Parts: sequence; C-alpha cells; structure tokens
Amino acid sequence: MNIEVNGVSITLTPKQLKHIDAETEKLNKLAPKQRFWKLCKSLTLEADRVKYPDYIFFFKGNNSWFEYNTKNKYLYCSYEFVWSVFEKEFGLKYDEIQLLIKTLVEEYFECTDITPFPISTDMVELAEEYFKRKE
Repeated sequence: MNIEVNGVSITLTPKQLKHIDAETEKLNKLAPKQRFWKLCKSLTLEADRVKYPDYIFFFKGNNSWFEYNTKNKYLYCSYEFVWSVFEKEFGLKYDEIQLLIKTLVEEYFECTDITPFPISTDMVELAEEYFKRKE
C-alpha cells in the first residue's frame, strides 16, 4: 500500500499494515479504560444508612454519577455523565459498556458480581435533592 505524507510517498507491506492495525486496536481498547477513570476522578462518597440503607452514592458537585446497591450489587451509572460518554465517544454498545464498567470496578475494588446499569437523571433527583439538603 502506498501512502503520501508531506509529499513523500511511503510503501507499507501487508505485515506493516497488520502491525499498525494491531497497535491501533490496542490503543482503542485502552482509551475507554482511561476515560472511565478520568470520569471517576474527584468523586465524593455519600451514604445515609437510615434513609438509604442499601446504597452508596458517588457525587460530583450536586450530581449523582453512580449509585451502588450493596444488597443486590447493582451499580447504577448516570446515563448523562457516564454511560452516554462511551456511546458517543467510542461508539460502544450497551453490552460493551456494561462489561467495561463491570471489569474495571471489579478489578479495582477486588469484588465480583457487580452489574452496571444506566440510570436516567430523573431517577436520581430524589437522592440528589436529599443530600443537597443535608449540607
């Protein structure tokens, strides 16, 4: 294959093209992981064992980005702030996003059986309002 860069013609062999494709695939797989941890930076933990006995909330500002149900191990992820990022920036599908988040969270927290789900903004508003009032 011939490509031209700044007026210079370069010929790549099939082996070189295969290597470039493999390296590009590695970078594309790494990018969503890095993006996830960047999204998680500066989260603050909130919990109220009386009002929400089975939940741990992770906030940025007044917005709930994650809600973890300790009883059923469901990790609810804000569609607006988390889930949609992987759809829009990486073109990932539902199952791919779910597996990505599951794998990263389970590795980091050394746990198993986490099930991530997207959650819409209107479903987290009650918790956001509750914790905002507690301040």
